[in-house]
Amino acid sequence: MADGARLSIGVAINILISKKTCPAAIFHVAIPGPGGMGDDLAAAIIDSQAASTYQIDGPQISLDGKPYKIENKITALRQSVVEEAAVFVDSDVFLNRPLPVEYLIREAPAAVPEHGLHQFPWVEIFKTVNLPYRYLPVVTGNGSVGDPWLNAGLVSCRHPRQLGAVWSMMADLVLKLDSVPEKNPYLDQISLIPAIAQLSSGRQVSHESILPDLFNQHVFPWVEDLSYLRNSYVVHHHNRYTLLEKYFSKLINWVSADHPELPELISRGKIYERA
Repeated sequence: MADGARLSIGVAINILISKKTCPAAIFHVAIPGPGGMGDDLAAAIIDSQAASTYQIDGPQISLDGKPYKIENKITALRQSVVEEAAVFVDSDVFLNRPLPVEYLIREAPAAVPEHGLHQFPWVEIFKTVNLPYRYLPVVTGNGSVGDPWLNAGLVSCRHPRQLGAVWSMMADLVLKLDSVPEKNPYLDQISLIPAIAQLSSGRQVSHESILPDLFNQHVFPWVEDLSYLRNSYVVHHHNRYTLLEKYFSKLINWVSADHPELPELISRGKIYERA
């Protein structure tokens, strides 16, 4: 999803790297509202390398008096140009090796557990959206155990528009619950859980919807050695481009041989780098 320069640069980097590491990947890029991509180089790469770009509606949800921009990922699915199975990914990721689609695409939508556990009133949430609740213990990335708490940075599904529509409905319902904390910024991930349940067998989340963390590994600047990232299928870098250069220099050089504009993109991305 390309929404302004920061996200557009991430999308362009993702496409250039991922087309080398996963040649079968086909990219469709959602562009929210009339604002455009915000970076000329990123826009040129996206236009030339993506299978399509499509404009989606801007955020309809407001939190703390501001448009909830994370809603864009829900709308990207709801208004998707892709009718068959697809994998939604955030802009700040890249594919580190070919994705085993036959494993990744499941009967129910699926995502990877978050690194840490957040507690939410799941019983009340499920009751509000008229779904049966059952406790399903899931291990998070840091070893905590609790109800499924999934990262919305990578979501696989068989029917993107259907998931987007249900996800949007759940977000609207959760938004009205005063008892739910941290809706800003986590409304998307909170509402993803009942959306997955609604589209699952028995209308309950099962282990069918829990993907291994190798499908969405994060760059954590406080971790002394990030070499574990090289074994992952998907790297979620959160705009930490200096660390990408450190741990993926060979990969970047390999891609740059075909796309010499990649180092310039990474340099532009560093403006938005987080500590």
